[in-house]
Amino acid sequence: MHHPDDLSDEDELLYKDKVKVELGSKRLQTPIKFPFTAFSHQHDLLAIVTKVGDEPQVQVFRIISAQLAYTIKRTDDDHHITSLAWKPDGTCLGIGWSDGKYGIYDGESGRQMSVVELDVEELEEEYALDLRLPKYNRQKEEAKADMLSTVAALGFMGHENVRKKGVEVKDNLTTDDWYEMSDGDGVMKQSKEDVVTALPRAIASLDVTKVLPRLSAIPAHGVAQPSSGPGANKFSSQVATDAQFETHGDGSAKAVDALLVCQKDRKVQVLLDETVKIGTCKIAGEPIMHAAHPQSSSHAILSRDEPSGSALSLTSLDLPLEKLGGPLLHIIATNTKRIQTLMDYVLQAARCIQHDYTSNVVPPRKILGMLQDDLAKQHPVDGDAVTNLYHLAMTGSFHPQVLIWIDDYKDAFHRRWEQPINTMYSNIQNHIFVNLLPALDRFSIAVTTLRGQATYHEGSSSFDCSPQIFTNILEHIDSLRLVAQKMQLIIMSEHREFKAFIEWLKMQVEIAAAEPFSQNALEVEERESPGMDYPLVLAYIKNNMEQSKLAPHIENRPDVEAGAICSEAQFFAKPLVPTASYELAKEALKQLDAKGGDTLLVKMKDVGDPMALLNVPALTCALMGRVRIALKRITEWQNRMLFPPFDPPSIALQWQATEVLDMIQTKGPTIVVGTDKTATNIIEVLSISAGSRSRQSISSGPIWNQTVKQHEFSGEVLDVKFVTGMPDVCLCLVQVEGQTQVIRLRGTVQKVLHAFPADTSFRPQKLVVGGRKDKLLCVVFGNKGRDWRVLDLSLLLQEVGGREDGLET
Repeated sequence: MHHPDDLSDEDELLYKDKVKVELGSKRLQTPIKFPFTAFSHQHDLLAIVTKVGDEPQVQVFRIISAQLAYTIKRTDDDHHITSLAWKPDGTCLGIGWSDGKYGIYDGESGRQMSVVELDVEELEEEYALDLRLPKYNRQKEEAKADMLSTVAALGFMGHENVRKKGVEVKDNLTTDDWYEMSDGDGVMKQSKEDVVTALPRAIASLDVTKVLPRLSAIPAHGVAQPSSGPGANKFSSQVATDAQFETHGDGSAKAVDALLVCQKDRKVQVLLDETVKIGTCKIAGEPIMHAAHPQSSSHAILSRDEPSGSALSLTSLDLPLEKLGGPLLHIIATNTKRIQTLMDYVLQAARCIQHDYTSNVVPPRKILGMLQDDLAKQHPVDGDAVTNLYHLAMTGSFHPQVLIWIDDYKDAFHRRWEQPINTMYSNIQNHIFVNLLPALDRFSIAVTTLRGQATYHEGSSSFDCSPQIFTNILEHIDSLRLVAQKMQLIIMSEHREFKAFIEWLKMQVEIAAAEPFSQNALEVEERESPGMDYPLVLAYIKNNMEQSKLAPHIENRPDVEAGAICSEAQFFAKPLVPTASYELAKEALKQLDAKGGDTLLVKMKDVGDPMALLNVPALTCALMGRVRIALKRITEWQNRMLFPPFDPPSIALQWQATEVLDMIQTKGPTIVVGTDKTATNIIEVLSISAGSRSRQSISSGPIWNQTVKQHEFSGEVLDVKFVTGMPDVCLCLVQVEGQTQVIRLRGTVQKVLHAFPADTSFRPQKLVVGGRKDKLLCVVFGNKGRDWRVLDLSLLLQEVGGREDGLET
């Protein structure tokens, strides 16, 4: 549509009103809790924070249609939301809470991807000795809550490759030049130098696990789950499982996905791919805002020196993108993330195995226990339940108490014996075959890769982690795999025996109902006996009816309490951790088979509890401890590489503004805009850039230049935001003579883009700007956060002739 020339500001506003620059509106049931609004530029999604009663929630809307896409809320604790941020590509939404936790959610569906609790250095690290959740300790949890910090700001950024090598191109190319530089299909050729340079990266980006089938979801079957941290059920559906193991890109582009978690206690955690912690530092004050740019290595963190003061500082945290995007760091970060996720997956599978066993053996044990108690009380010399049932299977002769027992529980045998035991065997077999063993195979690949790098770089600072750390993990993985394979064999054997036993028991129920040795009973026996596998029946009664051979592999060891935890020193002093190895596990299993499954006869030199070497909960907890130590060592090495032995320098801001409204990081300077509450018609734009002088010293950082510009408006400034991709353009919401205007500020030039009349029911207060080239939007909030209006900012920013302001590339 052609834009008319030579229009006055008033006529131009009327013209743009006619073409409907207002694209949509929304009325909310509950007001928005400012300043927590976040715009997803790629997908035109708006995340806002509201409250339902006393519970805060994040609602995500499709901006133009105003349709609710999804809602995110927690109901487990007393908390409020303290930070909200989108990943630039829109794939993730980060939410921080006042109770020291932050969550990463899928940007498309709102599905929880992870919930992480901040570390508390003052508390001693706890190591689990049991797969079940620790017992709740009110005093301990209250003390921990007092020490936990708050997530003050979350900062995502996908950094592009800042140093690309390729063919050098002349300014003016002819067609002959082009054909010399390309192959027959017009694709640019690579020089030998380029190929050699790219080869390590290409090798590093190879992922052998891509040829393996994807890991399946883990059905929990009612097992209790923690709300966050290791073991939180992230694998309940196939979609959720795929998302956990998804790798963003193949690493060939040298992109670095960074997440900064800024804490109220002035600590800043740096993570790669949202999960791999690579370092921690401290800044000058309490963080209030974060900004970054894809083509800059700097992350700007604005902080307030005192919680109630006005003094502001800026910390420029420079990430070594060349190292972080290099082939070695790509291998380490990818496999570290994979180990973390696989450990959670293995833990969840082990928890489900233990839960399926313990919950399903209880009903049959109670039924059998009733017979055992009755025999002990009324017929103490006639043997136990196993003896009498074995005698019945051998002779067909009923003990009177067995006959009464069968008659009493005939209706419960299917529901409380057959069904639970069949479910137990089927579920455990599926967990082992479908979940545990495939995960352990991938676990071995990731750990072996890291061990190879540690061995290759041993003795250097390139990867300063001992190969023995990873060897210890592999020993636990191999032991766990050996036990899982043994359990599969046990299940196949026992399940066949149980099926034969339950069919035999059903026949005894019919015989008992017809009265033993009666004509009807003899007919039942004659009809059913030919198909009965008595050797399997007898084997089950004798060997597995009272307790399955799975028990020593699944039940907790006698000295472990439910939910037991300990310190790191106590954990590594436990007999299993230092002695666990694949060879010892093989020897223990060999002895167990030779002793007919009698666990008390398994003895090994210098091993305090040999059966712990064959116990899934013990091995899983030991593996968790080993993985935790490995991740700590990797993080310590990365922290030394990322940060010097001192915290990044900060600069005190020299300006009069008391309220910060927005901040952006460009490829060069950091730009902050704010207002002074004493002069509400004036805004200050502060530009901070590194000076031309080289660093005075490593610790003092660069010389900083600060440039302040004041801009006066003809009314009260309500809000100011930078326009996405246009660092020299601000959008200002200004109340002028009763009406509220949206004003573009570029340099010193102010231009009214849109006006909200005073005679309408909409009273603007705040705004947010977002979108992408050719689809820029401005959302104006009003009426105390209950309403919004969506403006077509691309149209509003068009100049005469239809040309849109250029976006920064």
